Amino acid sequence: MNEIVGTKITTQVDTVAELDVLASAVDRLFQTAAGQSFTPPLTAADFAAIGITGVNSSNLAAVLTAIDGSANDGSGIDTLAELQTLVTNAAQAFGASALPIISSYDGTSGTTTPDAGHYGAAGVDGVTAGNVAAINTAIGPLSSSATDSAAEIQAVVDAYLAILEEANGNSADANPSANPTSTDYQTIGVSLGSSATNANGLNLLNTVVGAKEDAGVDTLAEIQ
Repeated sequence: MNEIVGTKITTQVDTVAELDVLASAVDRLFQTAAGQSFTPPLTAADFAAIGITGVNSSNLAAVLTAIDGSANDGSGIDTLAELQTLVTNAAQAFGASALPIISSYDGTSGTTTPDAGHYGAAGVDGVTAGNVAAINTAIGPLSSSATDSAAEIQAVVDAYLAILEEANGNSADANPSANPTSTDYQTIGVSLGSSATNANGLNLLNTVVGAKEDAGVDTLAEIQ
């Protein structure tokens, strides 16, 4: 607790209420280490409040499990450095387990459907609850060897986000000079035919996509 307070500036601890927030988080951390139940449950915001980074709603359960597995007397988390190391290791392990879920997903009920949390844990940015279903339609048909790294998955996500951004329906185009490229379409699995090398064909496709709302291009099949 003293180490946490030492990282704050005066205005961050100049009320009892502010100190109570920190003390409550510390208390629940040590209860977790001791294997005890408590209320309210620790959140990612609690970790952020005490200065610990890398905890989010997706990996929170994995982080708490790691804390629960530390020494019951709290000696494994009694410094910020120890706690940060434990959190970082747990988050990285969770991310390593999330990547195979995305890579093995084939769009059938025989594989786990990735959610936004899996993408975030794997180190992929830009996937939200609102667009994950669309992105999964592109990830599913790709081979596992084409989606077995965060960089490969990120490329698919970025390409699909460029297409979704283009689809603004009746709204004015916020970025008229920035349009999806033939590479963007091909990266998510769209077969362009001659439009792959025909600028006029690509321009027409972008015009068609631009006239759609997101719901009109939120599957690979619709774009195809």
